[in-house]
Amino acid sequence: MKGVALIWLTTLVLVVAEVAGAILWHGQEYSTVTFGFLMVVAAVLNGIWVGLVVPLAAKD
Repeated sequence: MKGVALIWLTTLVLVVAEVAGAILWHGQEYSTVTFGFLMVVAAVLNGIWVGLVVPLAAKD
């Protein structure tokens, strides 16, 4: 059960970090393409993170 709680906690932290980043980034003078690229990178990192955490959680 600890593993599942860890997944939810880390996912929540990543989502909060992305939302905060989006809010901060919104005020900057950067292109939408760059912002979109960063969101894709964040999504890929989330996928990798969950891919690493889920197998560890399954061992509990």
